[in-house]
Amino acid sequence: MHRTKTSILLALSGLTGLAAAAQSSSEIQQIGSGIAASVDHSGRGSESMVMQDGANLSASVSVNGNRNVGLLGPNLVQQTGQGATATVAVSGERNQFTVIQAGPKGQDSNNEATVEIAGSYNTAFISQLNTLGPDYANSAYIDQAGVLNSAFITQAVSDSFAKANGTTNNATIQQSGNRNFALIGQYGSGNEAMVEQFGNANSGTILQTGSGSSAELKQTGSYKSYVITQTGCLVSGCPSVQVIQGAGPGVTSAN
Repeated sequence: MHRTKTSILLALSGLTGLAAAAQSSSEIQQIGSGIAASVDHSGRGSESMVMQDGANLSASVSVNGNRNVGLLGPNLVQQTGQGATATVAVSGERNQFTVIQAGPKGQDSNNEATVEIAGSYNTAFISQLNTLGPDYANSAYIDQAGVLNSAFITQAVSDSFAKANGTTNNATIQQSGNRNFALIGQYGSGNEAMVEQFGNANSGTILQTGSGSSAELKQTGSYKSYVITQTGCLVSGCPSVQVIQGAGPGVTSAN
């Protein structure tokens, strides 16, 4: 079994003048089984890219600072293979981070992704895709605390497999702050989605295609709106929906 582990620590804290304006960057590419990558960025304008291919993949990234966005787009963790796990922690303002996980054809693909963001004007995106394997289990979680944050999760399995087998996509977005926006899109069977928002002017959207799906949306605060769209009512059952909106006492719900 091939094993590699790469750890990078880049810090710009405490610097002044031209040195403080400099950008740090890291790129990790790994192929093998049981591989792990760890990246820690501290400063302004840092770039981070982790790309892994194999089995039992693990990536951990910590970003502390402002305006951390890659030249070609958001900072990125991309994993292709079995048993992929990605954990991202972001603290600061105007940061962007993307996690992409894909299972190869004909293999089990149990993907897990967690993104935690503290700050304002931050964007998080998780994409999970599995293609025609015997077992599917996607799990995605985004937690945001701050103002004007956006979160997106998309999960999908192949069309032919979704119709013939039970699949499990689980997605959760939690947001604390004002004027947040959340979107979960799922394709497959047995989808589970939850959006929880605490604050004002929030908007929660859940889109699901497939049988046996469930969606739950909880919003506390003012200027709330929600859009839940579900299609699919096959042998395994029709979708279910629960919506709870309110501010403390007097919560109303719709099923």
